Amino acid sequence: MYDSKEYLKERNKDGRLEIVKDTITRSLTGIGSLKIILTERQIEILRMIVLEAKLNRTIAKDLGLVERTVEEHRRKIMHKLKASNSVELTKLVFAMGLDRELFR
Repeated sequence: MYDSKEYLKERNKDGRLEIVKDTITRSLTGIGSLKIILTERQIEILRMIVLEAKLNRTIAKDLGLVERTVEEHRRKIMHKLKASNSVELTKLVFAMGLDRELFR
């Protein structure tokens, strides 16, 4: 079974989690932490990546974008949330409880 607390503990060894947590904590203004860090389009793409496990090609087709545009959005999302791959991105979103914002 997946243990989010263990993941956060392990992830924090290199300090990246603290950077993300700090950014989110400082950004809370009552309109949702992800809305401060990510654009609306990036949140939409993050939702499709994390909750629907869609590929760039599928996301691009669904949103009427060029695949390269989706790749760039994904790169920026991963950079802002300090994730090195999609699995890490998904684990981070669920471990930090950000999935509640994505389900809205």
